[in-house]
Amino acid sequence: MTSIRPDSTTKLRLAWSAIFVYAVTLTYLLLAPHPLWFLGGSGQAIERTVDHSISGHLQHALAYTLLGWSLAWVSRTASGACQWGWVLLAMGHGVAAEWLQRFVPHRYSGWTDGLANITGVALGALAASLILQGRSRSARESIA
Repeated sequence: MTSIRPDSTTKLRLAWSAIFVYAVTLTYLLLAPHPLWFLGGSGQAIERTVDHSISGHLQHALAYTLLGWSLAWVSRTASGACQWGWVLLAMGHGVAAEWLQRFVPHRYSGWTDGLANITGVALGALAASLILQGRSRSARESIA
């Protein structure tokens, strides 16, 4: 039996599609009046409790760390300017989402959440860059 292996273009398209779906989901979670509606009253209690805590800031940072890491990883073959553009776009998304929350009922908007979003993108992109540099360095050393 032969197995069908996707080529690099197909893998890249799938990766970009996954990032798009993640960004749309993240936008929904940040801008829906009650994103945990399916949990009923418990979901609303969780939202109120987490919105004003360090746990809420960590959730923002982790969500945007994944976005920053994913964008840096998938755009690794692009030019440096293109990579920076994706990182800055993700940071802009984090700031815009926090600003837009001001107009959504039952949502909390704060500069600390925006800062957590920006920090998360930066940490994710930095982690991906360091991992990629390490992989590149070890590949060069194994050739030599």
